[in-house]
Amino acid sequence: MNSQKRRQEIKRKQEIRSRRQEIKRRQETRRRQETRSRGQEIRPKEKRPVMELLMALLFITIVVGGFFVFRAGGNFHNEEINRLFSIADADIYRQYKNLQLEIHETLRTTGIFAEKGDDYMLDYFAPRSVFVLGREDRWLYVTTDKEQEPKWIYLDFVPPVTELDELLSPFGSSLSVYFENVESGFVYRYNAERSYLSASLPKAAFALYIYQKAERDEADLSQYLTFYSRDFDAWSSPIMSTRHRAGQTFPQRQLVEWNISYSDNIATSIIERTHGFEGFREFIADIGGSPEDVSGYRLVRSQITADEVGLWAREIYHYMESEESRYNEEFKSFMLNNQFPFIVSDYPVASKTGWTPPHAWHDMAIVYSPSPYILVILSTNRWGTEADHRVFQEISMAFQEFNNKWFVGGVAPIVDD
Repeated sequence: MNSQKRRQEIKRKQEIRSRRQEIKRRQETRRRQETRSRGQEIRPKEKRPVMELLMALLFITIVVGGFFVFRAGGNFHNEEINRLFSIADADIYRQYKNLQLEIHETLRTTGIFAEKGDDYMLDYFAPRSVFVLGREDRWLYVTTDKEQEPKWIYLDFVPPVTELDELLSPFGSSLSVYFENVESGFVYRYNAERSYLSASLPKAAFALYIYQKAERDEADLSQYLTFYSRDFDAWSSPIMSTRHRAGQTFPQRQLVEWNISYSDNIATSIIERTHGFEGFREFIADIGGSPEDVSGYRLVRSQITADEVGLWAREIYHYMESEESRYNEEFKSFMLNNQFPFIVSDYPVASKTGWTPPHAWHDMAIVYSPSPYILVILSTNRWGTEADHRVFQEISMAFQEFNNKWFVGGVAPIVDD
């Protein structure tokens, strides 16, 4: 049995070696042709015969059945299986061959390695079609052009995060970050288990709780709710700035908007009192959160971690993007209209901030880039100065650059016959 395996291994290596030799032979042939034709006028049809052969090969392959596609996996929230590519079994991909060459289409930016098993990549390339000359374990020996020297790519490639670590390490334990690319499920965490005073971040989760009750017809967003004197809070933007008085009533929908977009504490107090905390704690437990960290007195006195807030943001994103929800677009519009954003981007940002200087300076954001992502930044020892805003801006843009570099476009479907 062992001798049979050795023979199979020898045969496989011989096939790889012969494919490499074939590429070198074609490269040498092309160089000799160019040498003979140097100094002569080259007609368009004779200009790049190898590239014409390549284009013909691609056309024939598409007609025969399509590309061999390996695609990004689903929501891999277990960090041990955070893979950008997955071809675990034949049901996940289709394989087509032409002239004994496999053509794959990479759907994520991936690293390029000189040798199989290298720790450091030579470079990276964006999604494209590649010729596969051989495979060893989870490594593919590929070339993007038959005239180029082949290189290795790793099917379980994970983007390097050294630059992110170097950016955040000077903050020590005073800052925490949770990042998630929502299409691939890739997660980056920095100090994400540290506990902070929540400030106003739970208001977003509480709004989701109300909207889901409304979806089940357990809450009426058009219902008028009364502002009582016990709901008073010194920090209240729309209600106090417009000189409303205790005894006035407001549509619940309006209070939810002020709770999210303006972080109005009086609006929050009214909806807290209306819905209570018991059902909200059950809701947090149902989505996998930590109900014991929810304050039974005021939402803004709860405890949070970046991991916990990342979970809320994921649930909010899925609700806002659900085609079956009645109120998702309304909720999304409130989140997109955050009047006090700390996290910034060149793309639309749906976010909820919270601050109680110097104990809490936080933001939770869903960034609608071409490949959407979640970014949570929690911090302490900040007073809301211009320098504090610059810190969040710098971190925000670094993660936007990281996401754009490694997560271009969406997850493409399997190519069918």
